[in-house]
Amino acid sequence: MLASTEEAVFLATKALGHHLPVFAVITPKCSPSLDRSTPDFAVFLSLTMCICSFDLQSFLPQWISTTCNDLGLRKLPPVKSSRPRRKVRPRHAKRSWCDGLIFSNLVYALAGFISFSCNQYFCGVLQMGAAVASTMFHRSKETKFLLVDALISGTLGIVFLFAGQHTLINEWYGILAFKTVLGLLCIFTWLYCGMPGGERYDKWHQRWHYVSGMTTICTTLFLSAYLPEFDVILHELIQDMAVVRSMFM
Repeated sequence: MLASTEEAVFLATKALGHHLPVFAVITPKCSPSLDRSTPDFAVFLSLTMCICSFDLQSFLPQWISTTCNDLGLRKLPPVKSSRPRRKVRPRHAKRSWCDGLIFSNLVYALAGFISFSCNQYFCGVLQMGAAVASTMFHRSKETKFLLVDALISGTLGIVFLFAGQHTLINEWYGILAFKTVLGLLCIFTWLYCGMPGGERYDKWHQRWHYVSGMTTICTTLFLSAYLPEFDVILHELIQDMAVVRSMFM
């Protein structure tokens, strides 16, 4: 039991003295008829200070928050995760058609025209598909068409490895060395560009487009010169796979 009102006020003030401006305003407005010479006033004062210590200004009347702001109390910024997410408009989630990352996809279209002119239709279809899929992928700022782009690029990579294996079997080491350099450049630029949104992504992913486009063009020229029946071989391979699959159905 507190000995006196003055002692209660002293202890409460000592514990939470930095909230005095708040309850100095709350006290006369919330209880104008409360006698400050009674123990009830000390209890009321202590409760007011406890409320202030728990930072319940958002639940108090508006005039209390306004008064606290006027008295120069520190106001913490709102937590970022609690802010409502701004509405993203469709034009904000797209790259411009003149963006360098989209423009660099023309190298795949060029590779497709070269493949069609060399009667390498399988590579031509894949290269044209890569041009379209990569354009749409980067047009959407790397948020859509990732799977399609990855599948087409991966298939072109398999064709590149097949041509490299054919070169190794025939011991064409000069061509193999050239293809190895192209392959290493593709790996380096693809890894160094990093993930979408990174500092190096736009610049180095453009370079990856150019390097990989030149690589698939060289693969087309190699197939047309040393393995012109590649489409026939691939067609027979697909038929054999279909026969094997039908045996287990």
